[in-house]
Order: sequence, then C-alpha cells, then structure tokens
Amino acid sequence: MQKSPWQLQTLDLSENKFTKEMLTTLASSFRQFPIGLTNLHLARCGIPSNLFTLLFSTFKEPSWISTLRVLDISFNTLDNEGTVSLVDWISSVSALQRLAIAGTNLDTTKFFRALRNNSALYASSLTELDISYSTLKEDACMNFSEILVDSKTLCTLVLRGITVPKQGFQTILSPWFTNARLHDMTLSADLSENDFSGLKGKALAELFKLAPALNALRLNRCGLRDDTLAVLVTALGCCKSIQALHIENNGGKTSTINSIFSAAPSLEDKPGDAFLKLLTTNKNLKEMYLSSHNGGHRYSMNILRPILHSIGISFLEVLDISGNRGGDDVAKSLALALPKTTQLRALFWDENHTSLAGFELFQEGLRQNTSVVVMPVPIQDTRRLLDGRDPPREELFALLGAYYAFIQRNQTMMSVSVMESVIIREYDESDTWRNSMLRSTTKDLRQSWSAAVQTLVNKTE
Repeated sequence: MQKSPWQLQTLDLSENKFTKEMLTTLASSFRQFPIGLTNLHLARCGIPSNLFTLLFSTFKEPSWISTLRVLDISFNTLDNEGTVSLVDWISSVSALQRLAIAGTNLDTTKFFRALRNNSALYASSLTELDISYSTLKEDACMNFSEILVDSKTLCTLVLRGITVPKQGFQTILSPWFTNARLHDMTLSADLSENDFSGLKGKALAELFKLAPALNALRLNRCGLRDDTLAVLVTALGCCKSIQALHIENNGGKTSTINSIFSAAPSLEDKPGDAFLKLLTTNKNLKEMYLSSHNGGHRYSMNILRPILHSIGISFLEVLDISGNRGGDDVAKSLALALPKTTQLRALFWDENHTSLAGFELFQEGLRQNTSVVVMPVPIQDTRRLLDGRDPPREELFALLGAYYAFIQRNQTMMSVSVMESVIIREYDESDTWRNSMLRSTTKDLRQSWSAAVQTLVNKTE
C-alpha cells in the first residue's frame, strides 16, 4: 500500500529538555497514532530512566517493532531500571538498523547478553552500533565478539572513549575484521579518544593486518606519537580497501622514557616514510585528515612534507592538515605539489602560521592547479597577520581574491557530477560542514568566501 504523504519518517528531538508531561504525551501519541516513523533521535534530552521504560514499552508495539529503523538515545543516563527496559526491548525488536546508545551508562553486560540472544536482529538487520563512552567488562566483550562472528550486516562500529579489559579491543575487533560474511561490505570503525599510545598502538596495528575490508577508520585523539604512528600506518598498508583515514590531534615526538627502552628506529619505521608508502601504493585512499588543534600533538614537517610531496602521484581527493603550525614550509610544499595533481578536490590548510611570503608562494601553486574546488578561507592565519603591528592589509586581501578566483575557475571547469563524487562521512559537525562545502555550487562558494572576508574587513576597520 502506498504511504500517505503526511506520514512522518524522521523525528529529531535531540538536545531538547523534556518534562515528564511532555514525554508522557509523546509516548501516548506514538501509541494512538501510528505514523510510520522510521528514524527517531532523542540524544541529550535528559530523559530519566523511568520515562525510558514508558517509551520502550511503546516501542514494543507491533507497529514499532516492524518499522523503527534508527534510534539514537545517546547521552541520556540509563540506570538499572532504564537498562532493564532497553534490554527487554532489544530482545524483541527485529527491523532496527542503527542504534546509538553512547554515554548512557547502561549495563553493557546485560545489553550484549540480550542482543546475543536476538540473532534475527544482529545477524541480518543491524548495520551500525554506537556504544561510545561505555564500560565493557569481560563478559560484555565476549558476547560482543560472538555477535561480530555471526553478523552478516553489522559493518559500522563507533567505539569512542570506551573502557575495556587489557585484551578487550583484540576480543572485539579480531572476529569482526576476520568475518568473511562482511568482506563484501563497507566496514567503518571509529576508535577515537581511546589510548593507543606505545604498545597498545602496536597491538592495534597487528589487528589492522587482519582487516582487508576496512573502508573508513577514525583514530582521533588517541595519543599516537610518531613511533606508534609509523607502525600503525605501515599496518594499514594491508587494508587495501581503505578510503578515508582520520588521525587528527595526534603526533609529536616519542617520550624520553619510551625512547630509552626502544631500539633505534630504522628508516622504514619513520612515520613520514610510512605515510608516503601508504599514499603512493593504495589507489583507494581518497581522504586523509591530519588536522591538529592541540598544542602537544602536532604533525611535524618530517611527516607533513612527504605527504604533501606525494599529492602529485597519490589518489587523494581530500586533505586536511590545518592547525599544525608548519609555517611557510607548508605553503612552499603545497606550492610545489598543487601544479602536479589532478586528483585533489578539497584542501584545508589554515592555522599553519603562514606568513605573507608563504601566502604568495601558495598563490603561484594554486594558479597552476585545476582540480581543487573546495578550500575555505585561511581565516585564522589571515587574522593573525592582520593583528600584527603593520598588517599587510591590501596585500592579504589581494591574495585572498586571487585564491577565490582560481577556485571559482576550477569549479566552473569541473562538472557538478565530478564534484559530488567526493564524499565526506558525516560523523561530527566539522565533517557535516565539509560535506556541504564539497557539494557547493559556485554561488555557495562565493557566499561563504564573501562572508569570511567581510568578517576580516570589519575586524580591521
């Protein structure tokens, strides 16, 4: 039967504070007026557990069990009562595809035991699970492992900032990476905000060697120093299908204590060489994010320079190196690389403490490039220069105007269909913004640059 045009499929009420009366009315409405709702988002709503009991009892109605596809209740606290109601519901649901329960403080042992007993759900329906900021004990890890052994659909795991036993990540990821049923799927793992420094990172690298189907990986804010980065990036060479790699807010020299007990690294262990080899041998790697906005975790030019030099021979379409304070060395490397690439579509390089001379070098490289269609205004570096004693105002705005003209030229030359082939996954606000930028028309780009430049003009005036 054809759906009525008034049926509501997605309802996002996240970050609204609900009173008891409001939630009771909402649950009552869900019961009385089935509307074919498939996606429900209630993240950060401050919903108490006793009211979750009311909601989950509603979701057990036959009309909900067969229609609800996406549920996000992240960052609402589930105590024992709330956990019981969630566990009772997860035992009976059958059509759910995406579940986000990050930061809910639920009892993961009970949750994974109940999910393990619902094979119809985890084996052939559930595709994405977000359990970030949760604690998983041994039993929870084992049940989760058994789920990942048998699943034919669970291809996206979001495990930010989780607490697990010593071998917890190996217990979880090893069966997932080696599940032959998932090798034809697109696997995506977000392991950000977990401590993978030192030996933990090297153990993780061994797991990556088992992950030929891994498509997207996030390791942001994981304490990856240069020595661990080299091992991890080398291991990722085994992931021939990887397309997007996020390693933001990492980097930095190995601590003195670790270096005392470590053998001197060989040339092949250097992270810059590892990145260079990965970029030049993996034809599927399209996106790399190495931004840094943490003073102690920046990527040095020993890492950035090989990456930038590889642009002309790699297959990268999106590169973010913003915030690393590489100075004019970054601008110089980009100026040399940009004329050689026909692949790079989006470039983010602000906050590298570029001088006016660096901006001028970059202009010449961008002039000879025909592929970059997305590049936000380097507004932070421009502001820093304008805040100087004798701000080179006219020269800076002339350079920004030239940048915009070159990018607009490239957009005009490039068809919309080619621009839309560059896809950024929407995990957080910054990537959502990047996603919209990559799909922008010339008009949209002009408006975004105009607004940013006008802000700078207002500041100086």
